[in-house]
Amino acid sequence: MSRHEHRVIPEGIRPGRRPVPVVAVLLAALLLPYGVVAARLWIRADDDRTVALLERAGVAYIGPLTRLIGATADAQTTAVAGGRVNVARVREAIAAVNAVEDRYGTMLGTTTRWIALRDRLETDLSAPPTGVSAYRAFSPDLDLELALVARVADTSTLILDARLDSYYLMDSTVLRLPQLLVNIGRLSDLTRLSGGKSAANAALAAAAEQIRQGSNAVNSGLGKSFAATSRVELSQGLVAELDRFGATTTTFVPPSADFVYTPLSPSTVQSLRVGVRDATLALESAALDQFDALLASRVDGTTSQHRVVIVTTVLFLLLLASLVWFGLPVPRRLLSRPLPSLPWRAAGRVTPADDPGSVADRRTPDPLPVRGDSP
Repeated sequence: MSRHEHRVIPEGIRPGRRPVPVVAVLLAALLLPYGVVAARLWIRADDDRTVALLERAGVAYIGPLTRLIGATADAQTTAVAGGRVNVARVREAIAAVNAVEDRYGTMLGTTTRWIALRDRLETDLSAPPTGVSAYRAFSPDLDLELALVARVADTSTLILDARLDSYYLMDSTVLRLPQLLVNIGRLSDLTRLSGGKSAANAALAAAAEQIRQGSNAVNSGLGKSFAATSRVELSQGLVAELDRFGATTTTFVPPSADFVYTPLSPSTVQSLRVGVRDATLALESAALDQFDALLASRVDGTTSQHRVVIVTTVLFLLLLASLVWFGLPVPRRLLSRPLPSLPWRAAGRVTPADDPGSVADRRTPDPLPVRGDSP
């Protein structure tokens, strides 16, 4: 192209910028992948939040339910010994479970089971039996209470928590400690009902073995939870109660695997049972508080994730807006490509009269000199 030939720029194209359709395609190529990633991050954080809130509901339910298990086990032990059952304490524990049932029962699907259990407890408390009859009456109540704990753990997804710190914490607080409350009461009751008969030694040994395995599992599980967590408050909040629990259970049933249970007197077993019960309830309460704090921190974490997605999206949209406003530079190779020229009048841009150089180009060139001619 001649140095005087003018480049005509098509309509809709600005020098040094991409055509509008190209810009739109590029923006879509950037926006769509980011939108997919941001949406997935948002949904994942939302799902984590929902699960954590559901688990918190389960923890809130299991606390009063565990205290009811302790009160029911005490009522059974008292009734087996022929004493006067503290009905007011059991009904107070029932009222506490009623409160969490009203709040979380529909969410956790526990209403039908709880109503059946509550009615059965009220029947047994209305005229508590004694001796063997008391053991037979209250044992199914305790089994139903443990089954309700398992139901709450299942519907609240506590049982499915795969994070190591919360998994081992769940194993101790949801599966082990409530069962331990029942087992220590039953060992005390069976000791009293056996009357020193050697035929009952096998049942007593089996009950003692369940206590030994349960207490060892609690100590081991909480230790693993302390090692796996990033929250130092977890171990700091439980170490004192765990030490107390270990000391009382070791006195009651030594942790050694080769331990052979030797039947004790009913009064001795009852005294030891009270110490283990109190330590177990204290550890359960402290562990559930730490469990709830752990889950609350996860809820806060999902809120932070939502904020990160929002801030990142705003910044990304501002970047895209700036690209649209200022335009995207055309590669140098496209700028070096000549554009087609149009007739002067059709282009409507420059006329020969406006360009002296073009008039000069139209003059007749001088003839070439002939050989021999003088310059």
